[in-house]
Amino acid sequence: MSIFLITARPNWLVPVFRQTGFMVEYKRFPADYTWRPFLDLSDTVYDDAAILTSIGDLQAADITLNGLIVAAGADIVTALTQSGTALVNAANAQTTADEALAAAAEANGGALDAVAEIKRRLPMTFSLMSDEFVWEAGTKQYATSSLIGYNWTAFSVQQNAVARHQFVARAGKYTINILCQKASNSGTIDFTLDGNPLVTALDLYAAAANNTFIHTITNVTVNDNGDHDIAFGVPAKNPSSSGYYTGMQKIWGFRTGD
Repeated sequence: MSIFLITARPNWLVPVFRQTGFMVEYKRFPADYTWRPFLDLSDTVYDDAAILTSIGDLQAADITLNGLIVAAGADIVTALTQSGTALVNAANAQTTADEALAAAAEANGGALDAVAEIKRRLPMTFSLMSDEFVWEAGTKQYATSSLIGYNWTAFSVQQNAVARHQFVARAGKYTINILCQKASNSGTIDFTLDGNPLVTALDLYAAAANNTFIHTITNVTVNDNGDHDIAFGVPAKNPSSSGYYTGMQKIWGFRTGD
């Protein structure tokens, strides 16, 4: 396919560009050659003012578009800045939370250590002498008891007499011993530990006096660390007994396990 100039005159050398390559070939056409232009713009009328207006509109649209692009870019920068600030704030908040958790964990560890130390220092034995009991009901009396090596025996002769003592001990399993007197006029005793039954109806009646009677309770559960309460009362008596005498010498215990 050949492409040639639209305007040419006979016998002119006219450059002809061929599609086969970048070669320019000049050809002389005869004077009677009929030209057939493939594009005739001879009758075209251009409105220069309209063209200028269109160009102005395009320039204005371009300026507007550029403004919108700049504004959008500024919004994007602002959004990115705000997002970055939010991320930094979130990271700082996370750091603060982590530090607070670490401090709480450290404080908790310290508290646990303190509790463990307090627990370690709690006694695992207790020994309650007869003269240390507080009698809440009944008449408290004392008598010498040199036969068993103690100077005093606390006793009451009234029914429903109640005596109480407190001690400090570590939680766990205990063996508890009760040293008391048996006699022909003794009653039956109920013991409680922290309000729970420890011994029920311990019969202290004996036809012949026994000043060294020991009653042992094993596998007693002391539930909590700290203060504890032990009490005994005389609600009844053996039918063979002549009274409600209560001769209490000593109560002691020792820890045997968890």
